[in-house]
Amino acid sequence: MTATIVGTLALGAAVAAALGSRIAAPFFGAIVAVALAGNAFVFALCETANATPNARWRPVGWGILAAGWLVFAFLLLHAPLAYTDPLRAFVTGLVVVGAAMRGLEGYPHLGPTAPALALTLFFAAAAIAVAWFGGSPALAASPLRAISTAAALELCGAGSAWLGGAWTGHLRDLEARRASATAARYVALHRT
Repeated sequence: MTATIVGTLALGAAVAAALGSRIAAPFFGAIVAVALAGNAFVFALCETANATPNARWRPVGWGILAAGWLVFAFLLLHAPLAYTDPLRAFVTGLVVVGAAMRGLEGYPHLGPTAPALALTLFFAAAAIAVAWFGGSPALAASPLRAISTAAALELCGAGSAWLGGAWTGHLRDLEARRASATAARYVALHRT
């Protein structure tokens, strides 16, 4: 239930941010980056609660990613326009690390054909493409707007990962109930 709420909020925030992007691009990108830092922090908390002794690196990775998004938000607000290429490289690194972390998280549980994993990778690729190539004449003319839009696409990827995990958990619960009901019928048939 929590994953559904978090995923819906993340997707809703990304759509609302994209629709309300009349504010200055650096401020818009900083807001989205802080939301992504919060997302990474929640992933870190979830990993801490569920981590096996061999997977202690994942909460640390999510924590580093959260710190990276906070640094990115600071840089968006305080870096001059002359440094757009380093900002593009930085957001690309954050997107790649975030997609890889979600992929490593989701692949063992969801499998290679999971729609959430495909959506996460799609949004990551779209974010990188928008950050470097713009995607439209308006974004190509304003590098900071393109970089901020890339962060919003990454937020869509994060939301799709949460929703995909919630959907997979729901399907597992349905399968467990079905198996339990089948086992109960089997026991009842063989008792008589």
